Amino acid sequence: MTDKINDGGPAYPCDTRDYLGADDVGEMLPGMSLRDWFAGQAVKGAMAAWFSCTESQRKAMSGCVDVGLIFQRDFPKFVARLTDCVADVMLKERARD
Repeated sequence: MTDKINDGGPAYPCDTRDYLGADDVGEMLPGMSLRDWFAGQAVKGAMAAWFSCTESQRKAMSGCVDVGLIFQRDFPKFVARLTDCVADVMLKERARD
């Protein structure tokens, strides 16, 4: 059995009354999770940083991900795992406050 990943809840919930213009519906549309939003933001930074840093900086960036993925020419999987890791850390830090 796997533990449920803390997704931080909805990033941009929307009341269907606002979305659909109906007065009596009132159901919340969750939108994407906060974890997905954090990961999406991290993707932009990771992609920009990856192509503008040195090899030693790349190794430092990949501390929580299997660097072998890069050498297996599976860079998209590497970025996905890296940014999910960043999102999880951001959620943990957010929960500490």
